[in-house]
Amino acid sequence: PVMVAWARMVRMARTVRMVRTARMVRMAAPVAPAVPAWTRTVMVVMVETVATAVTAATAA
Repeated sequence: PVMVAWARMVRMARTVRMVRTARMVRMAAPVAPAVPAWTRTVMVVMVETVATAVTAATAA
């Protein structure tokens, strides 16, 4: 039961994070047209990783 609740929480957090990241990227896209796409991707991945680590640390 605990694992189910934890998995559901993680899934919800991941969805929220994905939505937030997408919104951030969409906001940043017109601001930084000079920034190459791969740089933006790397930045997004880094943000995702940090957010995942924070979520895991909070959940633990």
